[in-house]
Amino acid sequence: MQNLDPGVWKLAEAIAQFGAAKGRQAQYFWMDDFSEALRWEAPCWSPHIDIFREKNDLQLRIELPGVTLGQIEMLIESDKFVIRGQRPGIAGAGMVLQRDIYFGKFERQLTLPHPNYLLTDMQLENGVLQLRLERFT
Repeated sequence: MQNLDPGVWKLAEAIAQFGAAKGRQAQYFWMDDFSEALRWEAPCWSPHIDIFREKNDLQLRIELPGVTLGQIEMLIESDKFVIRGQRPGIAGAGMVLQRDIYFGKFERQLTLPHPNYLLTDMQLENGVLQLRLERFT
C-alpha cells in the first residue's frame, strides 16, 4: 500500500473539482444556440454612456454597436431616462473559446440632473447613439 502525502492528495482533489466546475461552466455559459439566451426576460448587459451638459441641455453618447434604431426603446419621465433594447447574437463556427461581446437584451437607467427634458435630436452613427435632451420648464 502506498502512503500519499496529504499535500499531494489535496492537490489531486482540487484539480478534480476544478475539472468538474469547468464542465459545468461550459454547459451553462458556452451555448452554441444563442436563441436560448435571448429568451431571458431580464436585461443581460448595460451600454456605456457619456453625458455632457451644455447650458441647460444634455448630450448623451451611448455605445450600441450592432444595434439599429428599430431595436431601441427610450423613455424620459420626470428626471428618469431609460434606454432598452436588444442586440442580436452572432453565431460563430465551432466552440466558443472567449466571449467578450455582450448580446441579448440590454437596459440602462439614469437619473437626470433636473426633471423636464425633451428629446430633440437623435443620430446613430458608427455604433454610437447621440442624443440631445433640451430642458423645458
